[in-house]
Amino acid sequence: MRFAAKLSELESLLSKRWRGMGGSHRRLRPVETYGPRELLVREPSGLRPLINFSSNDYLGLSQMEQEVKLSSQPSSRLLGGNRCRVEAWEAEVATYWSKDSALFYPTGYMANVGVLSCLPQKGDLVLMDRLCHASLIDGVRLSSARWKRYRHLDMEHLESLLKDHDGAGAVWVVSESIFSMDGDCPDVSALRQLKERYGFILMVDEAHGVGVMGQGGRGFFEDQGALDLVDILMFNFSKTLALQGGCVLGVGELKRHLVALSRPQIYSTATPSSHWEALLPRMAAMESDADGRRHIAGLKKSIEQGLGLQNVGPSGIIPLMIGDGSKALAVFEQLWEAGFFCPAVLPPTVPQGKARLRLSLNSSLRESDVNALLVELQKCL
Repeated sequence: MRFAAKLSELESLLSKRWRGMGGSHRRLRPVETYGPRELLVREPSGLRPLINFSSNDYLGLSQMEQEVKLSSQPSSRLLGGNRCRVEAWEAEVATYWSKDSALFYPTGYMANVGVLSCLPQKGDLVLMDRLCHASLIDGVRLSSARWKRYRHLDMEHLESLLKDHDGAGAVWVVSESIFSMDGDCPDVSALRQLKERYGFILMVDEAHGVGVMGQGGRGFFEDQGALDLVDILMFNFSKTLALQGGCVLGVGELKRHLVALSRPQIYSTATPSSHWEALLPRMAAMESDADGRRHIAGLKKSIEQGLGLQNVGPSGIIPLMIGDGSKALAVFEQLWEAGFFCPAVLPPTVPQGKARLRLSLNSSLRESDVNALLVELQKCL
């Protein structure tokens, strides 16, 4: 009876807190089959197709016929043995991005946490864009370094914080290349000037730049001719490359430190080496798909013109600002009923009062899909 009473207390507590969220509730939507252009969702009446404006499968590589194998390796790379071919694939990835080393992680979230929880030390200062991804924030919170956030994309504010630094310890500046909820990007020229002036270590999360930008799909900093500027480059395989995992690139010494000190790397079961067999063919497909990148840019231009949007960033991410979370959910439901999957993004993922729909464009979508969506958006925005 005492155990049952405790469970009842927990249920009561969670129910009360749920009601206090004010209607901005997230829930999982049952999807029967996935495609970069179309989802089949399960509803009481049966299966129904939705045009998918949520996918990060930017170049549709999940549809490549090559099988992704998942044979087991039930231990970490340190304890269970480090497969030689995984080392070889990491070297290939490092060479492709013109870096000295690469280290694979089971997820992109773990890669960011793994870097920032162990590299910045007591006495160091970490300066992070205010809208950086939760994984970057969680990582630095686990470190012993001091950290501050500068206003989003505000290089003047960043410089003021750099000027205030007392000179003791290393300074780390952390940014995304393409911000995942806003689709905008930092001023690379200003970053370069600040780096030359203050000598900080720059870490960049390229999760949403890889595949979509750059001549070879290496991301926003390749597109800007500035891969050399980035000391630590992270991206994940689960978006454009349609695999599972994350990757950290940088100098050779970086990999040695992460293998020795990064807890997500040390204490996580290794991704099965067979999983990576699909990596190089998908990287080759990504590199050669300039048409896919141009198609995404064309779809984006159509949406910008159709909705009269200005100052949208250079990626395939388009935020449609709503403001109120309940209203954003209502618009999402209207579009769902009309046959479009355009997810609402609510606090705490975005600040209070800045709920939105987040459109994510991929090369499998058609111009006719965009035109049909624009018709529906005109009805509900």
